[in-house]
Amino acid sequence: MTTTVHLPKELLEKLDQRAEEQGVSRNRYIVETLEARIREETSWSPRLREMLADAVKDKQGVRAAEEMMRVISSRRTRKAPPEL
Repeated sequence: MTTTVHLPKELLEKLDQRAEEQGVSRNRYIVETLEARIREETSWSPRLREMLADAVKDKQGVRAAEEMMRVISSRRTRKAPPEL
């Protein structure tokens, strides 16, 4: 699909420089960058994963994590779970 996006000159220059460094076209660089950003925004945050990992370090945290997973697993949704 074709679209038009207006970028400031300085940003376009940086974009072209990065694409050249990566050895890809401007278009490919933009697509890959946007895909990565969207994946990042739709996955669990690094802070949440860190908090869950910390919780597992103690027995009370393990029980809380198990309870959370039980509740999450019991819910029905049409959406797929986020990638970790």
